[in-house]
Amino acid sequence: MTAPEARRLDDVTGWNGSAEFVEVLHRGAGTAIERIVSQGHTTDWCDQDHDEWVLVHEGAARLELVEGRTLDLVAGQYVLLPARCRHRVVWTEQLTVWVTVHFPAVGGG
Repeated sequence: MTAPEARRLDDVTGWNGSAEFVEVLHRGAGTAIERIVSQGHTTDWCDQDHDEWVLVHEGAARLELVEGRTLDLVAGQYVLLPARCRHRVVWTEQLTVWVTVHFPAVGGG
């Protein structure tokens, strides 16, 4: 067994910032926990077969939903994106730290 170790969500030593930083912190039983660090990055449209809980830990971001609605998130805010909720990141502050939890959709997606 690996001994527990405290780490910082914003520590990305050695990352050059050219692409979004994504690290899987834990994976098991159909669930994945990730930390993501964005530096003004945006994403393509996402259409997932699972639910995703998204927290902005530091910074700010704007998500666009397929119907044209936007969600502005600042540090401490979160959103639950159900399976098949098409979305994309259209803006982030220069340093935005996210925590995401991916888990099976209620009802199977």
